[in-house]
Amino acid sequence: MNPPDNRFEQGRTLLLDGQFLEAKDIFTQLSQEMPKFKKAWESLAYVYVQLNEYDKAIQCYEEILIRYPKDHVFWNQKAVLEEKIGDFSKSLASVEKALKYGPENAEYFYSKGFILYRQKKLNEAIAYFDRALELDPYLFSAADLKCVCLMSLGIYDELAASCILFIDRFEGLVSDESKEDREGMLFGKDSDMPLLKDDIRRLYSYQSFAFMKLGAFEKSEQVLQKELEFCPDDAGIYYYLGLMQDATRKYSQAIASFEKAAELDPQFMNARIRLGFALSKWGVHEMHENGKDSLRKAILVFDSILAVEPENLSVRYESGKIYLYLNDMQKALFAFNYVLQMDPSFIPVYEEIGKLKLELADNKDSPALDEAIAVLSKAQNLDPFNYEIMNMLGIAYARKENNQSALMQFDRAIHADPFNPKAYFNKALILVKTNEYEKAVPIFEKALLEDPQNPQILDNYARALFNLGRYADAAKIFKELKFISPDYENVDENLRLSEEQTKK
Repeated sequence: MNPPDNRFEQGRTLLLDGQFLEAKDIFTQLSQEMPKFKKAWESLAYVYVQLNEYDKAIQCYEEILIRYPKDHVFWNQKAVLEEKIGDFSKSLASVEKALKYGPENAEYFYSKGFILYRQKKLNEAIAYFDRALELDPYLFSAADLKCVCLMSLGIYDELAASCILFIDRFEGLVSDESKEDREGMLFGKDSDMPLLKDDIRRLYSYQSFAFMKLGAFEKSEQVLQKELEFCPDDAGIYYYLGLMQDATRKYSQAIASFEKAAELDPQFMNARIRLGFALSKWGVHEMHENGKDSLRKAILVFDSILAVEPENLSVRYESGKIYLYLNDMQKALFAFNYVLQMDPSFIPVYEEIGKLKLELADNKDSPALDEAIAVLSKAQNLDPFNYEIMNMLGIAYARKENNQSALMQFDRAIHADPFNPKAYFNKALILVKTNEYEKAVPIFEKALLEDPQNPQILDNYARALFNLGRYADAAKIFKELKFISPDYENVDENLRLSEEQTKK
């Protein structure tokens, strides 16, 4: 028979060669023959881990701890395996023993934090990760999971600050080893494991997410650009980069980012959807022939999406809005009606159809005007507190010359949103139309409180003052209008007349 030492080395060689069953036989013999041979039990435990027989690996550590009850290293390794099989109560008890016999050990504090993290006790876990980092500032796994906990808890300001600290601390320590080089390293201090580029990239990822949630979109964009240095072909990074650029109205850059994401991953449907929306926004923003080209490109993108997802209502709705901008009313109505057919509660579609019908109505007896009132009334039944519906319905009644119903809608809108000038303005216009200037003037003034430089409000307010014989006040408002909008229609003539009347 081989001497024990030779058999142990033979078993280690088999283990390193991946011949786990053969190694298991040798370490089983050694541990039974020499129950106090720690390394034999530990090696047998490692074999069982490789064979995914964690219960038997735990039994090996229990055999060691019967004989060496104060060996904190094995208490911790037992805790790791108990956590792995989901026995959190035993795992916590084991790691407490590790901390008792090996106090002030960063790895053990990390282990306890990890168990608490797995139990979703995130605030408690953070406290243990912080303690681990106090003892070993370079224990990356503690830093990493602290960030994950902060992200899960939504503590984004602290997450952003932690990422800045950790990136500065760890970025210069990256190893050239590959991810595969780390596989199978179950035990030993996590701080001894080589840091990879992907570890640092994760920190940037947490940081960009934190800035995004804090509304610091420019900062998030900068961090995402840094992430691309680590993963230049990552479609997800380009996608989030596009979201940040879209949020800051950098539409042309957002389009390029979404296009790259879709190019890298042709099945990335959200990237294609966002590309279509960015093209749509850019087209409306441009408001010239190039803008129309962008809108047409958006339609092509949306058509390709609808070919795969015909019931994507948000895409079909946006297509309808684009057709409106392109003056293709027939296709716009088809898109909107399709959405309503699929989801009659899709309120924004009613608004768009209402606007479209109002544009088509050229007189108070137009069928399109009746259709606008009908569709907007239906929307109001579905959503009785919708400010925009109230305001649009008021405009439709005003065009129908049903002033009483119009005023009722505008009053409802004002009650729903006292700080929106549109309903005030529209109500005042009704009062002007019925020559109720005294009532109209204070309503115009309320509208101006919310939108003090609106040329339309200023012009109609000044006209109402003029009709009341308050010529000096009217002249003052016309002067203000001329300063804000020098080319506004008839402003010079109205100012002249007001000043002449003031002198009389």
